[in-house]
Amino acid sequence: MAWDTRLQGDDVKVKVKGGWVTLSGQVRSPPRREAALSDVKRLSGVVGVTNAVELRASPRPEDLKGRIEEALGRQAILQDAPIRVSAQGGEIVLSGVVHSWAERAAARETAWAAPGVVDVIDNLTIVSRSAL
Repeated sequence: MAWDTRLQGDDVKVKVKGGWVTLSGQVRSPPRREAALSDVKRLSGVVGVTNAVELRASPRPEDLKGRIEEALGRQAILQDAPIRVSAQGGEIVLSGVVHSWAERAAARETAWAAPGVVDVIDNLTIVSRSAL
């Protein structure tokens, strides 16, 4: 499961007793819960699996949007970048103008770092400062 990129950032614990695997912890979405089950049920020696993995409570889109906007405002590299954030469920859309690839990367990383984010859509445009 540590190699499964679908579970990156999730907290899944595994206990094995007599070939029976019990999964516990929390993940961000139902497909991630199923990914954890899929990873262990096909292993040799597994007799059965109890999937007790729970879904992490998702923040409201308005809360998520506000958290990301605040975090973007704290990024020194993004002080002059007019970035707009919209949220629908755990999907975040970044739009607006940045002035370098570094600013674009910082904005994406900031959005991904917010708890509850399941996808980041990057609609940012890079415009060099000299073109303004």
